[in-house]
Amino acid sequence: MPHLRRALAPQVPLSIVTRGDATDSVHYGSVAVVDAAGRLLFSAGDPHYLTTTRSALKPLQALPFVARGGVEHFGYSPEQVALLCASHSGEPRHVEAVADMLRRAGCSVEQLQCGVHPPLYYTAMEELPPAGAKFTALHHNCSGKHSGMLAYCKLFGLSADSYLAFDHPLQQAIRTAVAHLTSVPEGELIAGIDGCSAPNYAIPLDRLAQAFARLATAFEMNVFVARRTGGAGECEYPTLPLEELLAADRRARLEVARWTRRTPRSPSP
Repeated sequence: MPHLRRALAPQVPLSIVTRGDATDSVHYGSVAVVDAAGRLLFSAGDPHYLTTTRSALKPLQALPFVARGGVEHFGYSPEQVALLCASHSGEPRHVEAVADMLRRAGCSVEQLQCGVHPPLYYTAMEELPPAGAKFTALHHNCSGKHSGMLAYCKLFGLSADSYLAFDHPLQQAIRTAVAHLTSVPEGELIAGIDGCSAPNYAIPLDRLAQAFARLATAFEMNVFVARRTGGAGECEYPTLPLEELLAADRRARLEVARWTRRTPRSPSP
């Protein structure tokens, strides 16, 4: 309980759920709105709170592969780049796209170390999987990310058996990318293991927000590319409206993505 009290102390109510005139639940958290230069524009609670990144880290984990020309080398489509950078719902189109990513890289589903679970699609649609349905690692919501990790190993002739080990060259490259985009020194990154068995990092909330601001402007990504390749270069993530590719129709993040796409955005300073 003391640990719980310390964790809740800096948080503030962000959402209140009511039933009639009664409060059903209160959801606490913190908010940080940061520009690419690291300036804190708006906040609530503790904007510097050490935050486990989980799947929010995926775009940064994909950066070494994207920066070193992996997308072009294997001919991945913008939709497949999106699957490198986000969780998916295990719908047939997701499974087919990830299977094609593996095939293009000369890898197999048996090499994926993310595990297996029923597609999230069924939970989102409030349906049960068909009786006797069989699922593979392709259906795992992180299979796109793991396919990109295997492709990175294939691109540079690295061992795929240990691609999730902390000391593997791939994971070292990911730590460098995370440190660069978040402005958190590698030695200060707090490591853990994500639900898909991949290394993950806890990062102050405002530094994570800055990383996404930098991804949006692309400037710092291209600085990273130049440093990794020894010269000028460009790095692009898909800017197409690909949220429908990633989420089942009723998942909350799809509605958030659609709403933010309709919201006017101010130009970056």
